[in-house]
Order: sequence, then structure tokens, then C-alpha cells
Amino acid sequence: MLLAGSFGNIVSVVLGAALLGLAYGATAPDSAHLLVPRTPLRMMNLVLSIRQIGVPLGGVLAGLVMAPLTLSLWWQAALLWQTLPVLLTVLLLESIRRHWDVD
Repeated sequence: MLLAGSFGNIVSVVLGAALLGLAYGATAPDSAHLLVPRTPLRMMNLVLSIRQIGVPLGGVLAGLVMAPLTLSLWWQAALLWQTLPVLLTVLLLESIRRHWDVD
């Protein structure tokens, strides 16, 4: 989504928005699938509440980071810079993914 949107024309921005929508759709069932079997019943409400608020807090964090990046670099370069932490997170999670994907 970040890469698609960084091209800066209307088609790429619409494509980026569509990719963002597709990515958000999978987060709720996937995270529940991972968390529910691994969470003790006494902590279920807390863990699922934190999961529920995680995506909006990530959006707030992105907004706080993007404003100064956009002012200093320009909006397209700021989008590209945001791909670095995303790729790093993907690489880190890939190392433990096999443990989560046993079923």
C-alpha cells in the first residue's frame, strides 16, 4: 500500500487504498485465531481489548510520524520511508511464523 501510494497519481492512490482495505480485513480473524487458544481465560478480556485497540493506535503513531516526515521530505518520500519499519517487522515475524502456523 505504501509503495503503491507513493507513485502519486490518482490510480496509485486508489490502488493503495484498496490494498489497505484488503490488509485490514484479515487482521481481526487472524489475530483472534492466534490469540484465543494461547490466552488464559482469566486474561482473555484484557488481551482481546489490547488487540482491538492496537490497529487504531498504530494509525495514531503513523500519523505522528508521517507529519514531520512529510514536512521534511515530501509526502511520497515519507511513504517510502514508512516501508522500512514494515519490512523489518515482516522479517522479524517471519522467524517465528512457523511456530504460529502449525495448525
